[in-house]
Order: sequence, then structure tokens, then C-alpha cells
Amino acid sequence: MKKSAILLTTLALMLAACNDTTTTDTTTEAGEATTETTETTTETTESTTEGAAEGTTAAGGGSKTGKDTLVIQESADIPTLDPGTTYDTQSGLFVKNMYETLLTYSGTSLTELEGVLATEWEGNEDGTEYRFTLRENVPFHSGNIMTCADAEYTFQRNLVTNTADSGNWFIAESLLGTGANANDDDTITWERIDNAVQCDGETLVFTLPKADPAFLSKLAYYGQAIVDSQHAIEIGEWDGTGDTWKDAVGVDITGSPLAQDPVAPALTAW
Repeated sequence: MKKSAILLTTLALMLAACNDTTTTDTTTEAGEATTETTETTTETTESTTEGAAEGTTAAGGGSKTGKDTLVIQESADIPTLDPGTTYDTQSGLFVKNMYETLLTYSGTSLTELEGVLATEWEGNEDGTEYRFTLRENVPFHSGNIMTCADAEYTFQRNLVTNTADSGNWFIAESLLGTGANANDDDTITWERIDNAVQCDGETLVFTLPKADPAFLSKLAYYGQAIVDSQHAIEIGEWDGTGDTWKDAVGVDITGSPLAQDPVAPALTAW
């Protein structure tokens, strides 16, 4: 019995020793794993920090952007930044925040208009002529100062191009008596377009074939925003003359040079 007790005691001690070894080994392995995890976490943190410093990769696998670049995700594509063909809502959201029109709606009013790039305006008694006094010393981001020539160019360009993708049909209805462009209506001539929008010094003059009660409201539409004519011509847009107007009729300007390189009035300057 004594021998059996001694053997049992010895076996128990041996098992205990084995358990201690296993526990120690397990603890050591766990410690190494914890160390490796810490190293991995450190590497991930360093990688994340480097990524933040260099920029964030755009969704969909696009190229990295600079750390000073604001990336905005929108619900739809932006087809154009050219006011002369802006008719969709998504493009309009951006064009409206970049460019300015002659007039805009006053506050939340649906009927009252106020000047933006125009300071005063008056119409004749029969509603066939409107004269606009333009705001002075308004610079574009190009550095050019807005003049009446810019407004004249803007509206004549809209009447000349007047594509189906634009909202220029309703300004054409007011100024030419038809929503069509010269490709679809052969009664439209350069003389009619030129006479419809003229500069009298620095006063912009619109001449309508007949009264249009909605005309002033149409000028508040962001598709009628004033562009920098000098900049537009320099980058390859229509040159604004009667010699070349036919070449620009109905031309798709969605991806135009102006859409790729827009220049708007610098609002903070005035």
C-alpha cells in the first residue's frame, strides 16, 4: 500500500510538472502571437497614416487625390459645366454655384426678381424691348472684367447653338419667336440673332418680336448665366461673329472647351 501511495504521488507530481510546462509553453506562444499582432497593428497604423498623408484612393479604384483635395460623392454624373447647354438638374447644381445670371428670384419668392449681374432694368410699354444696366467692375476668375460684350456674346451663343440638350429653346422663343435653331428653321438668320441682343454702350438691350410676360423670369435660369467671352473664344469656342455662326448652330457643347475650363465671375470681389 505504501509503495502504491508513493507511486501515485510521484505520478501526480509528474503530471503536474507536465501541466506546468504546457501552460508555460502556451503562455509563451500566446505572448509571441500578441507581440506579432501588435507589430501588425503598428504596420497597419503606419500604412493608414501614410495613406492619409498621401491622399485617399477614390471609390472604384481611382487614382489618389492630394491631401488638400475635397472629394464629394454625388448621386449622378455631371454631364457639363457649360451654362450654354446646362439643362439637367445635376449640372445645374454646380453651374448655379459657379456662375451668375442677370437676375434671380428674391429670397423664397416665386414672382419677385432682383438683380445679380444687372443692377437696373426697364422695359418699354409694349414689352418688346428691355434695357439692362450691368454691374460694374465684376471680375471673372480669369482676371477679365465683365462688360456688356460678355452678356451679348452669352445670349447670342445660346441662340446660335440652341441644341436639343439645352434649355435655350425658351429664350429663343422670346427673342426669335421660335424655339428652334437655324438648322431646323431656315427663317433664322444671323441678322435676327444679332438684332435680338445688342450693346448700346455698356447697356444690354433685348429686342423681342412680341411681348413675353415670362421673359424676365427666363433670364433667372442658370442656363442663361453670363460667361467670359474673351476666355471662351481663346480656348476654342465660337468666335461670336456672323462669319462663323453657321458652323456653331446646333453643335453639341456638352463637353465643350468651356465645359472643361469654366471661368465664372469672382463674387467675393464685389
